[in-house]
Amino acid sequence: MTPDGFEVKYSLGLDFPASNNVTKYEALLAELRLAKECSAKRLAIYNDSELIVNQVNGNFEANNSHMAKYLARARDVIRNFDNLTLVHVPKTKNRKTDQLVRATVAKNPKQFSKNMMEVLNAPSIEGQEVI
Repeated sequence: MTPDGFEVKYSLGLDFPASNNVTKYEALLAELRLAKECSAKRLAIYNDSELIVNQVNGNFEANNSHMAKYLARARDVIRNFDNLTLVHVPKTKNRKTDQLVRATVAKNPKQFSKNMMEVLNAPSIEGQEVI
């Protein structure tokens, strides 16, 4: 949500096999791409993945090379912003995100009539990312 109250609802589908952590990183990278496309310079992201938030914030290290690539990509994209805050919010406190996730799983197109939806055919860490 922007400071003046504008809210963008965005859904992301992955058309490739992905673990839960890959899904969380892809969602974070999609948020960052969208914010960059909107010319945002300051950004606060509330994420329900404690692991991803702690990795990006430098509190945890990635435990394998695949996750390290996602972490490096996220940190690289974050450099585009003057100020970025990434905060962990438990799933139980993240109702709007939970509603979008349920709608995505249900594949209910009416739910997304006012939302933006993107489907990725390949992981964001493959090749050069265009922002």
